[in-house]
Amino acid sequence: MNLPIRLERVPVLFLTALLNAAIGPRSAQAQDEIFVANGNNNSITVYTRTANGNIAPVRTLAGAATQLSGPRSVFVDTVNNEIAVANFNNTITVYAATASGDTAPRRKISGVATGLAGPFGLVVDTAHDEIVVANTFGQSITAYSRTANANAAPLRTLTGAATGISGPIGLVIDIANDELVVASNGAARVTAYPRTANGNSAPIRTLSGAATGLNGVFGVFVDTVHEQLFVANNLGDSVTTYPRTASGNAPPTRTLAGSATGLSGPAAVVMDTVNDELVVTNFGNSSITVYPCGSSGNVAPLRTLAGQVTGLVNPSFFGITHPFGQEELYVVDYGHDAIRVYDRTADGNAGPVRVLAGSDTSLSLPLRLAVDVAHDELVVLNQSAASIVVYPRTASGNTPWIRRISGGVTGLNNPTGLALDTVNDELIVANPTAVTITVHERTANGNVPPARTIFGVATQLNQPFAVVVDTLHDEILVANSAGDSVTVYARTANGNDAPIRTLSGAATGLAVPADLALDTVHDELFVANDATSSITVYGRTANGNVAPLRTLSGAATGLSDPDGLYVDTVSDELWVVNNTSDSVTVYDRTASGNTAPIRVLSGTATGLSLPFDVAITTDTDADGVPDGSDNCPLLANADQRDTDGDGIGNMCDADLDNDCSVNFIDLRLMKSVFFSADPDADLDGNGWVNFVDLGKLKGGLFLPPGPGGVQNACDQC
Repeated sequence: MNLPIRLERVPVLFLTALLNAAIGPRSAQAQDEIFVANGNNNSITVYTRTANGNIAPVRTLAGAATQLSGPRSVFVDTVNNEIAVANFNNTITVYAATASGDTAPRRKISGVATGLAGPFGLVVDTAHDEIVVANTFGQSITAYSRTANANAAPLRTLTGAATGISGPIGLVIDIANDELVVASNGAARVTAYPRTANGNSAPIRTLSGAATGLNGVFGVFVDTVHEQLFVANNLGDSVTTYPRTASGNAPPTRTLAGSATGLSGPAAVVMDTVNDELVVTNFGNSSITVYPCGSSGNVAPLRTLAGQVTGLVNPSFFGITHPFGQEELYVVDYGHDAIRVYDRTADGNAGPVRVLAGSDTSLSLPLRLAVDVAHDELVVLNQSAASIVVYPRTASGNTPWIRRISGGVTGLNNPTGLALDTVNDELIVANPTAVTITVHERTANGNVPPARTIFGVATQLNQPFAVVVDTLHDEILVANSAGDSVTVYARTANGNDAPIRTLSGAATGLAVPADLALDTVHDELFVANDATSSITVYGRTANGNVAPLRTLSGAATGLSDPDGLYVDTVSDELWVVNNTSDSVTVYDRTASGNTAPIRVLSGTATGLSLPFDVAITTDTDADGVPDGSDNCPLLANADQRDTDGDGIGNMCDADLDNDCSVNFIDLRLMKSVFFSADPDADLDGNGWVNFVDLGKLKGGLFLPPGPGGVQNACDQC
C-alpha cells in the first residue's frame, strides 16, 4: 500500500460528522458544537459551531487518563450522549459527550481479537447500534456492537481482494439507502457496499479513474438531502462533489480548489444540511474552513478556525451537534371529541399546551390525525360523521375547519384509518364497514368523489381498519382487523386489484391489528395488536406466515388496547396510544419483550379519554412553526414575514440586494434607509429600521442569509 507522504509526516485528518445530531436527546448539547480529533497532541477539542479565527476551544479532552493515542477520528453519538474515538494504537475509546480534561474512557475496545489495525475512520451507527471502523493497515472494515468493550471480536469484517479496499481512511454509513461508503487512500477510489457486507464481498459501485479528480482520498460524506457525494482529496488540496450514486470514471459536478479556498491537505468533509454549509478539516495548515453550500472553484471560506489559541494540531475527523427547540405531541381524544397537544417530552400527569375542541370544530368521534408540516395543516378523520376535516396546524379552542370532505359521494363510510401523502397530494382512508380504501385529493372539499377506490374480492380486504402510505416504495399498506392480516398494494391501485404482498398466519402474531407505522429508515413495519395488547415488528417486505422480528408485550410495558402508533426515527423512539388506559407510552424504538416504557403520559391533568392516535412535530426555534415549513428555523418568527418573497424570513435575511451574501453592499443599503419604515431592511418587523436591524446585519456579515427550512432563492445545494 502506497500512502501519501502527508500521512508519513503527520496524522491524517478525517471527518466523521453526525449532521442530523438534532435527532438526539436535548441533554446532548445546549448549543451547536464542533468536536475535533487532534492526532499530533493526543486531544479532542470542542468549539462553538460558528467559531472563527484564533479562538480557544470551549473544552479539551486530553491527558494520560484519557488513553488517547494518535486519535484519528471522533464521532458524536447524540442519541447516547457519547463520543467515540479511533486511536492509531489500535484502540477505540468512548467517553461522555461532555467529557473534558483528563477523563478516563467509559469503554475501550482493544486487543488481538478486535482485528483493529491502524483504525482511522469511525462511525457510530445508532440506527443499528454498531460501531464501524476503517482499518488502514488491516485493509479492512470492522463492525462491533456499539457497547463493545475490551478484547471484543468484530460482528463482521469486510476484507479481501474482491472488496477493492486499499488503505481505507474515510467511511460513512448511509442509513437512508442502507449502504456503506468507503474512501480507499491507497487506490484513489470510493467504493459502496450493502451496509452489512461481510467477508470478501465486491462493491456495488466503484468511483475511480483520471476523470474523477480523486487524488489521495481521505474523507467522504453522503448528503442524502441533496443526493450528493463529497470527497476530500488530501493530495489534491480539493473537495470534489458527485451525484450520490456516481460510478466508474465519472467527473465531479463541482470542484472546490485554489489558493483562495485555504484548503491544505483536506482530510475530512461534511455537508451541514442544517446550516447549508460545507465544513472541511485541513491537516496541512491545522485549520477548519467553512464554505457556502454549492461552493465550487477558487472560493474563499466563510470562516476559518486556525491559530495557536485554537489548540488545533493536525486536526482529524470531527463531529457537529445542533440545538433543539420545541417539539410537540398531537393526540386524538376520542372520548372528548378533541385534539390535545403536549410538549413532545411530556411525562406523567402533564397538561396539554393547547386543545382543539368545541361545536364549531365539527369534531365527532375523531379517530385519526395527520400533521401536514408542508402545508401547516392538521388533518383529522371523524368516524361517526364520516368526514375528513382540516384545520390550521396550531388551531386551538373552538376553531372551525378550513376544509371538510363529507357526503354520500365521498365513499367515506365509518372511516377508521387515515394516511397523508404530501408527495402525491393525496389522503388515503380505510373504510371497514364498506370494506374499501378510498383515495382523495389532499385539497378536496365538500361532497367530492374519491380519485380512486380499492374494493372487491381480489383485494383480500377484511374490515380494513388502518392504512399507511409508503411514498419511498410507492405502496399502500392496510391493517385488516377481521382478517388478522396486513395487505400491501401499489400506491396507485384501483378497483379490484390484488395485493402485491399479504402478511398473515399464526406465526405472524397478528391479533386484530389496529394501527400500522412504517419505518423506512430501518426498513421495518410496526403493528399494534388490539386483542393481545402487543406491538409486533416485521421487515418492511415481510410476506406470508412470517414471525415478527420482535414483539413488545407484557405487564411491564403498560400496553392496553394499543390503537395508535408513531415511530420517531429522529429520537429513535416508539410512541403508542393506549385506548383503555387513557395513556401514551414511549419506548426505545428497538424495545422488545416485557420492557417498561421510558415515559408515560397519563393522569387527570392530561385530559385524555379514549385516546386513539398520535403524531409528532419538531420546532427548533419554538416559534410555533415546524422546521419543515419555517422560513427561518433557527430564529423565532411566528409571522413568517418575508417582504422580498425569496423564501427566507426577514428575521434572518439581511441580504438586501438578494445576491445570497450579506456584505458591505447590504450595509450601505441599510444605512440609506436608516430610521425609515423600509420593509425589507426592517428585519425584526417592528416597523422601523434601527440599530436592532443593523446589529442583525452585522451579526451575519460575510455569511449567506438564512438558513431557511423551505425552498428559497439561495438554496444552491
